[in-house]
Amino acid sequence: MDYEIMGTKNKAVTAYLPADIEALLAEYCLEHGLSRQGKKSGKEKPALGTGIVEVLRHFFGTAMNGNGSGAVIDKEEIEKIVSQTLPSNVPTEAWVKAEIEQAIAALKSELGGAETTVESANGKAKAEPKKTKATKTEKTESKPAKAKLLLNQADLARRLSSNASTLSRHEKKGESHFAQWSKAKDPDGLAWQFDGIQENSKVFTLIK
Repeated sequence: MDYEIMGTKNKAVTAYLPADIEALLAEYCLEHGLSRQGKKSGKEKPALGTGIVEVLRHFFGTAMNGNGSGAVIDKEEIEKIVSQTLPSNVPTEAWVKAEIEQAIAALKSELGGAETTVESANGKAKAEPKKTKATKTEKTESKPAKAKLLLNQADLARRLSSNASTLSRHEKKGESHFAQWSKAKDPDGLAWQFDGIQENSKVFTLIK
């Protein structure tokens, strides 16, 4: 990774970027004039260090007093770049939240119906005379299937304001650790657990 000579008031930080992030950052730098001439080749190269500063400046909303280049993009342009790098079928956070709320509501409704059925059966048993021992008791009907909400790794990472790498790292620390960590990160305080792999992606389910 290439580094720019920083001003005396700036602090040098070593960053190890994943290949996909480095490629996006290089493209961003070249599109916005954040480049320099290579010392040996003389070819134009993206100034990754300056690019990181510009992206972080907008992310944190901090103005830098005269330091750095004037090639700055606003929030709308950043959102446009991000949207272009994501698949068109990625669900929004609002959609995911609505699906979770619907699943929880359906689950509560099913559980409430089961409790009502049990209470009615108990009341009927008290009213009827006792049956002889020879009479076989009927088997109770199976409980209704509970609603099961699945989120893939990318969707859950967005819900927890995290990323796939961090999600995978915490998942490897064990089910109990991941449940506590995800509950602390979830906007609704919900706990999640790893539930296998579907379509080449890890999937996670709510812990009831």
